[in-house]
Amino acid sequence: MTKQELEERLNQALESYKTDTLALSDPYGKRPVTDGELHEFARQTFYALHEFKTAILEYLP
Repeated sequence: MTKQELEERLNQALESYKTDTLALSDPYGKRPVTDGELHEFARQTFYALHEFKTAILEYLP
């Protein structure tokens, strides 16, 4: 994997994270975040970090 391919994979992971988390709640809403929403944010964060780890480990010799 090249440095450019690594960057593309990391960018894809970021875009996926952004899309998935922005769909979870209204940033201008007045209601508190629910436990379920917090759980989903944590899950999406784990997935993004896992994608980063996988891409980086594949990049390293």
